[in-house]
Amino acid sequence: MDLQDIFKSVEAEHNHSLRKHGKWIDKPKNEQFEAIDEEIGEWKSAAKRHDIYGEHGEVAEAIQVMNVMARRIMYLTGEDQ
Repeated sequence: MDLQDIFKSVEAEHNHSLRKHGKWIDKPKNEQFEAIDEEIGEWKSAAKRHDIYGEHGEVAEAIQVMNVMARRIMYLTGEDQ
């Protein structure tokens, strides 16, 4: 592997990261957590408006919120690498 291959690999990984986490890049962690709270609030509002989960809505909503938080925590701690 020469220097050009290494550069292409790093560039590809960077582009992948931007697609995956672009809205979080260069933000302090406290702003990232505020954005998480906003997204969770928007998701809850949409779920309530559309009643997409029927009688099991509370359980499904709790699972979704936990999944969102887990993904962000994994990203912030570098566990998703």
